[in-house]
Amino acid sequence: MELNVIVTTCPKGNGRKRSRQTETWKRVKKQTLRHKPKDLPRFPNCNHDKNVFSCKLLRIRDIQQFHSMLYSTTDKIKQDIFILKFCEGASPKRSSINSQRISIKYKIPTAEGDLIRVCKKAFLGITHFSGDRIERIVANFIRSGQIPEEKRGGDRTLGKNDAAKHSIKQFIESLTCAKSHYSRKPTYKKLFKLYLGQNPDSDVKLSYFRTYLKKNYNLSFGKPLTERIVKTK
Repeated sequence: MELNVIVTTCPKGNGRKRSRQTETWKRVKKQTLRHKPKDLPRFPNCNHDKNVFSCKLLRIRDIQQFHSMLYSTTDKIKQDIFILKFCEGASPKRSSINSQRISIKYKIPTAEGDLIRVCKKAFLGITHFSGDRIERIVANFIRSGQIPEEKRGGDRTLGKNDAAKHSIKQFIESLTCAKSHYSRKPTYKKLFKLYLGQNPDSDVKLSYFRTYLKKNYNLSFGKPLTERIVKTK
């Protein structure tokens, strides 16, 4: 009996080899908890209603909307990028002993999309961010001109093996599963030899080939079915 099945990738995490569930790690849970809101946003109690600051013009729904948008994600980098949209930094006009100090304009969007400039105290009370964190975000942007990015850990080979992954994917999905009733021949090693036969210039190793298949495809080379004679009374 022959079973002809087209090979396709399986959903993430459902490959032959179980992938890492990083969201269940204690370290990741602590990071997620660290960037969740510590408290409800504080309504500004200052009396700024004209000239430079207009804190009193903010409404409760404006503050709640801004707070919920900020904490819609617990990813630190995404939060930093969001905050950067509403903080405008520049070098202070007056000289200071601390040459690294910067001047920041804080703004809060209204429900209608208008931007209202507020004081530092009001902005920190709404976001529950520390002043140092915001200053670092703005200072790094002024210095480098680039938005925040994660530089700790992560995938150091991102994009490096894209060509190899693409060639393996094309090869595997060009095959049709044909499981013979008595065959024991199909193995990762034999598939790898077939792959090298079609891609002689490839520098992919057997270990990488096997890992990619186990992670992205639910293929098995188990023992085949055999005929058995069952005695009956």
